[in-house]
Amino acid sequence: MRKTLLILLAAIGFSACGTSGSSSLSSRAGSGSFLSSTVQLDQQFVYALSADQSQLLAYKISGEDEGGGHNHDHVHAQHDHGHDHGHGNGGDSGLELVELDGSPYTLPGGTALSLVVAADGRALIVIFTDGTLRNYPINGVTGLLGEPASVPSRVANPRKLRLSPEGDSIAVLGDDLALFPVEENGELAPLPAVLPNTEDWSDVALGHHGGAGSTSQGAVGFSWERGGPVSGSSEVSLPGATRGGLAIAHDEVFVTNTEDQTVSQLSLDEESGQLTLVETFELPEEVEDPMAIAVLFDGEDLLVGGTEAVVLLHHHEDELEEEGHLELDQTPSDFFSILETGFVLVAHAGGQGFHLLRVDEGLTLVSEFSEELSNITSFGLARRLETVTVTEEL
Repeated sequence: MRKTLLILLAAIGFSACGTSGSSSLSSRAGSGSFLSSTVQLDQQFVYALSADQSQLLAYKISGEDEGGGHNHDHVHAQHDHGHDHGHGNGGDSGLELVELDGSPYTLPGGTALSLVVAADGRALIVIFTDGTLRNYPINGVTGLLGEPASVPSRVANPRKLRLSPEGDSIAVLGDDLALFPVEENGELAPLPAVLPNTEDWSDVALGHHGGAGSTSQGAVGFSWERGGPVSGSSEVSLPGATRGGLAIAHDEVFVTNTEDQTVSQLSLDEESGQLTLVETFELPEEVEDPMAIAVLFDGEDLLVGGTEAVVLLHHHEDELEEEGHLELDQTPSDFFSILETGFVLVAHAGGQGFHLLRVDEGLTLVSEFSEELSNITSFGLARRLETVTVTEEL
């Protein structure tokens, strides 16, 4: 059942990804004995936005097997193609997305475009078509959201949100680029740093002290200290007339050249924001009109999606070596890597539902989710460590 998203209270079931705790037995005057248990919950929640109806999908991650670095042995998931709404991928899947009660929820206040989860999983932040940012506090035990606070983004025609590697800053991309610090409690700073005239940018990514955007002609870098002004650099021309997504790993920037069917690698000087073209790589012929791109495993691999396929590329000695490809029935518009696992969520802004992929010694399609919902644009991940005490009368 769909419902307007307000403060929701739920009974707590201790089926967390990981728990630890202690117990004590005590008694009170004039009453019986009580058993108190203190449990530390290690919870992970995934959120997806269907922009057409401003629907928010919410899941709890259950049973994931985290990998410890890129050794191509991250997780073990079975291919299960028929679970709508994400209620499990099979008992041996390695990662299961269990939809929260009542999901999907309707986000009131207009048409939502894009989301991120910031501040160590404390806040889910959504940009709406009127330029309003709404910041929803996340309950670390239930994964449910509270009443939002609103801040104007000061950006006309917003298109998407991006998150800094530390999760303490967000970028709003529209006719201008606005950069907002996020406080530890999830609150947004009231005044952003603004880089004007970004109407032709197709994507943006934040690094630790700067960032870059893909433009109609190429790419632009910028420098920015958290809470300070932003300064753009000169544009670097890239092959072809159209650009897709952009991804950053450390001081390396990767941009998809859609018309040219290539990926360009640039180096970013975060102090000055200056970009320098390193090399341009041809993509496999099955990746037509490449748009989506993600950097995996600390920059070792790239995931690139076009109209007909997704390809996994290993970045090694100035070459991109193909490690696997996968045909999908919808065009990827964005990727979201679930940190410390080999799983990637695939958005389809022009299609229905979303996909879950596994990256191992290649690519595997694990599941499709929420095929009845259209225009899935973005994802967020909240990992929360919560200590809960429960007292029972014996």
